[in-house]
Amino acid sequence: MVGMEKDVEILLEKAILCEGDDLTIAAITGDGGSGKSSLARIVFNFAAVGEAFERRGWVVVSEEVRVRDMIKELCVQMKRTETMEWELNLMDGLELPELQQRLYQRLEGKRYFIVFDNMRRDEDWAEALGQALPGEGAFPLNYVL
Repeated sequence: MVGMEKDVEILLEKAILCEGDDLTIAAITGDGGSGKSSLARIVFNFAAVGEAFERRGWVVVSEEVRVRDMIKELCVQMKRTETMEWELNLMDGLELPELQQRLYQRLEGKRYFIVFDNMRRDEDWAEALGQALPGEGAFPLNYVL
């Protein structure tokens, strides 16, 4: 965390923990190896973030974006169940719109914070989550990093 204290403070105070009514999306950009994932992990694990958000999720995006896998992983993380393997197997038979709806239902009316680590293109974002995240006044403090 050495050298990141100011970045963490800025993210927390100016963006993540500020009050708002809409879905907020932010990007941490920079060269490879510059500490983007480390900064996001510090913020994700920060105690105030855990207290402010009812649901938190972290998805590492592979070079070949697998939208279904990303949404399945988030569905499991957002439900917090002991039967994760059973849940994943159940979702294998669902089409993408059904998976998006399932994630939407798990987040609707809740405050959530999701990190997509290594998301490289805006198109990937739109395809993966266009219909899956409640926002637009659904609840304050919905945040995607």
